[in-house]
Amino acid sequence: MRILAMTGAAALLLGASGGAFAQSIDCGGDYAIARGDTLRAIAVRAYGVGNFQLIYLANADVIGPNPNLIEVGMRLRIPCLGDAPTPAATTGAGAPLAAVNLRTDAAAPGRGAQFIGVDGNAPFSDGDLPGGGLFTELMTLAMQRAGGDVGDIDFAPDWPAQLSALLPGGGYDVGFPWVRPDCDRPAALGAESRARCRSFDFSDPFFEVVLSFYTIHGSEYEGAATHEALFGARLCRPDGMFVGDLEAEGLVEPNVSLVAPPTAQDCFDALLVGEVNVVTMDALTAEKTLETTAGAARKVTELEGLATLQTLHAVAPRTSAAGRAALGRLNDGLRVMRGSGEWFAAVQKHRAE
Repeated sequence: MRILAMTGAAALLLGASGGAFAQSIDCGGDYAIARGDTLRAIAVRAYGVGNFQLIYLANADVIGPNPNLIEVGMRLRIPCLGDAPTPAATTGAGAPLAAVNLRTDAAAPGRGAQFIGVDGNAPFSDGDLPGGGLFTELMTLAMQRAGGDVGDIDFAPDWPAQLSALLPGGGYDVGFPWVRPDCDRPAALGAESRARCRSFDFSDPFFEVVLSFYTIHGSEYEGAATHEALFGARLCRPDGMFVGDLEAEGLVEPNVSLVAPPTAQDCFDALLVGEVNVVTMDALTAEKTLETTAGAARKVTELEGLATLQTLHAVAPRTSAAGRAALGRLNDGLRVMRGSGEWFAAVQKHRAE
């Protein structure tokens, strides 16, 4: 399993990482990729602008043909502006890297599906967790029970990039974990969720999650018994998390103002200082975050009557034959695991951990 940092041409892949206070990087030397880095952020620290093409061209032999992925620990040469690209800027065949597609073996006959998981999504998927997290282990076991293998699994921290670039672009065939929108009710969904229903196939559900709501004791929203009672509120849900449930309940603009910072911790920090009125996310992530948030236990309350139950799935682009075949094997293995009790045993093990 590899934990990856993200970069690429799509806007969602190019969000700066580390913030304005990150230490500058001197050109002419090497830099070791740290967790959360992006090539754009490195370019800003080195040059003051986010044009990372020079860095990529100078390190294409290290990064490989997929400019959307950089690996933690990778050492990159940081050329100075005006340096000419090195021979590493071309493939072995001499073709310019700009013309190389993501994962050029995507159509190779008989190749296995390539899997990408969301990093930092404990307890479900995280490269630092045992087995890669609960969902990763369930998926790996399901594939084995169906006589297959997931092979090497990559993890990357950028939620939206999976569905917007890495999977549609052919970089990967199966992404996880994702909540399935209510595709049978397209009129209740936003444009993003409708596009997800059109473009991706979903595995059978691997796990059910509770998406809940939290506010401060004494808040005007503390007694909310319906989703409509939150109209007018400033809601916070981490960037990249599922929003189909909010769409279905009308918790979208202009009824509410939705804030989407990078992490669950950012949402609860904003709640505690009054920058948002309500935080909403899956209950397991919320509980884990609240345990380590100073003062949260006394100040934060859950709006239990507003929680909804959603299911987690692996997804594959409908354009990926390898991905769709992998979903079929996952479904077969999942049925075996549920029948044998192995699914329950794996869940209990991760709960204990």
